Amino acid sequence: MSEATQGYLELESESRQTNPGFQSVLNYIRERATSEYRKGELFERLMLTYFSEDPDYKQQFSEVYLYKDWAEFQTGYDANDIGIDLVAKEHDGGFCAIQCKCCAENTRISKPHLDSFISASASELFTSRLIVDTGGEWGPNVLRTIDPIKDKLRIIRYSDLENSRLTGPIWAYRIPYDSPINRDASISRTIKKRRLMTLSAGSRNPTAAN
Repeated sequence: MSEATQGYLELESESRQTNPGFQSVLNYIRERATSEYRKGELFERLMLTYFSEDPDYKQQFSEVYLYKDWAEFQTGYDANDIGIDLVAKEHDGGFCAIQCKCCAENTRISKPHLDSFISASASELFTSRLIVDTGGEWGPNVLRTIDPIKDKLRIIRYSDLENSRLTGPIWAYRIPYDSPINRDASISRTIKKRRLMTLSAGSRNPTAAN
């Protein structure tokens, strides 16, 4: 199991453990989060682990970062929320912008929900886009909005997460709520930041390796 999984989805040994299955973890997030911001934050961490551990996405992505960590080492970007929640580095060198929406099953996404993400991810730096939505069906205005970018956009719905090829206990883990990110997670983030620093330095000084 990766350090990221240990850090963000910590096995609960001394208290109640959620039942295996994505719905159980989703219920846990919704029950424990005291604000929409906190709910979104926990869901983003769950999705970071999902994209890092799922066999299909491991073939596509070499690293997955929280947007604020990735932006720290990119020229022209900062850690402010601009609609992108995660950034995944693809094996071919590109970046995938990811938005994570932890919506109720009867929530219908509207165009304003996606505008900031579509605008922020329009940069040539992003070679693909991905939206995770646990809510209901999308309306016609949203579908018209994404039509011009549909060739580089993938949408992941609740059923995709529930039917993930992930095996083992990942969906049976709880997300730390009241305690700060533990030591393992801090180490994992530090390692990823060092990799980002190396990539950033290399892009600024392409002859450094000669």
